[in-house]
Amino acid sequence: MGEVYTVIINALKGMGVGEVKRVTFEQNKDWRLSYALNPFQLKKLKNGFDVYQYIKFDNKGEVYTAINLGGLKFKFQDNWVHFFKTTPFNLTYQYREK
Repeated sequence: MGEVYTVIINALKGMGVGEVKRVTFEQNKDWRLSYALNPFQLKKLKNGFDVYQYIKFDNKGEVYTAINLGGLKFKFQDNWVHFFKTTPFNLTYQYREK
């Protein structure tokens, strides 16, 4: 795995092969991953894992994302992305050991 995501590795440690788990975590555990997926579904496989999640951006201004730019932290509403006319989608990432 090119980028090591300790959130995923730690979740996999407590799972059995074939098990599916909803993973949630505090943003400060992995800022980069939290910007894309938090929460997400994780399935442990014998030779890897799958990450998947249905994503629909908030359109009511009730969900906030914290952004960490080194020493500068700020929050903004997730509904700003509707400026781009977003469409809900399913994200899937498959990792397999070679």
